[in-house]
Amino acid sequence: MTCLSTSLYQQGKYAEAEAMQREVLAVKKRVLGEEHLDTLATAAHLATSLYQQGRYAEAEAMDREVLRVKKRVLGEEHQSTLASAANMARSICAQGRYEEAEAMEREVHAVKTRVLGEDHPCTLETAANLAIFLSDQGRCAEAEAMQRKVHAAQARVLGEEHPCTLRTASNLASSLSGQDKDAEAEVAEREVLEAQTRLLGAKHPDTLATKANIADSIWAQGRHAEAMQIFREVHTAQTQVLGAEHPDTLITKSNLEYRLHGMHVSLGA
Repeated sequence: MTCLSTSLYQQGKYAEAEAMQREVLAVKKRVLGEEHLDTLATAAHLATSLYQQGRYAEAEAMDREVLRVKKRVLGEEHQSTLASAANMARSICAQGRYEEAEAMEREVHAVKTRVLGEDHPCTLETAANLAIFLSDQGRCAEAEAMQRKVHAAQARVLGEEHPCTLRTASNLASSLSGQDKDAEAEVAEREVLEAQTRLLGAKHPDTLATKANIADSIWAQGRHAEAMQIFREVHTAQTQVLGAEHPDTLITKSNLEYRLHGMHVSLGA
């Protein structure tokens, strides 16, 4: 059942993964105990599924509890403890508490660099997340510099088409857009989209997020009709895959309505 929930998660079927993870977690708590490492691992995976559905406060609460237990059972510098701290920072950032998230992520990154090494995949993932936190605060030039370094390392360590490498490339393109480098961003985003479509599928949430970023870059270059068509396609797919109330769906809907406003057209609920 654990393998099936992982497969569902990898396909972007986060609600289905959550339901299965809750069943597995209940069994593990009863059979293994609440502080067994397998139980904690399932709880951490469940928190990630909540995060991916935009339920950031719930994810933070679960991450915080898992982190509390891991610190006591495994120690503060254990790799699994650090992973939970990084996940909690991500949930905090998603709720707009950027400075708190950045401080936590910098601390985690410093420990991972010392304990695991600068080019360890887990260290690189934390650096990639930290760059996102910088971009979210409007510090796009800082984010770009960090993302270029991380992307080069991930391409070397994980491979050009690893999901983490592709995600960093997509986030790098967003940082370029944030500095009005829209043509450069579009080129990078299209390369990522081609790989994600082939490897993950056209309706995977990561693929759709990249497609939405392409629409933003196209719009900024004045190709409005082309951008509107892509926004519509993304919104329809996100509604089907993630649900109408998911943050990604709502952001795309807001972007579409904003651009339609000048034409006095409103997107239906």
